[in-house]
Amino acid sequence: RTRIIKSPTLKQVKETLIESEVLLSSQQNISITLTSIEAMAAGCIVLNHKDSGTYLELLEEGKYGYGFVTPREGGEQLEKILTGLKDKTINNKKSINRSKAFSRAEFTKQLRNVINGR
Repeated sequence: RTRIIKSPTLKQVKETLIESEVLLSSQQNISITLTSIEAMAAGCIVLNHKDSGTYLELLEEGKYGYGFVTPREGGEQLEKILTGLKDKTINNKKSINRSKAFSRAEFTKQLRNVINGR
């Protein structure tokens, strides 16, 4: 099932991510999105356009998620993800673990290291 929510509230975003298995983002030429990090923390597999900071940095070019360039490739990747989730050959553990690198605790730790010159 696909759902598009125009201008969702924070509550709607949280509820939707918890119910979802995949986050599909076609945004290009942008940095990492907080929505993608939140989706990974909620256990979603992220499928993102390859021309984005999310794919390059957060997903590390496919290590922690999936990417596409063309709509056809996006559809093929989505089918692969959904089949893998159903067959249990793909799970969300890598997504959840990767999102922890962007936690408040990790941010505070890194900021302290910068301040202390480490």
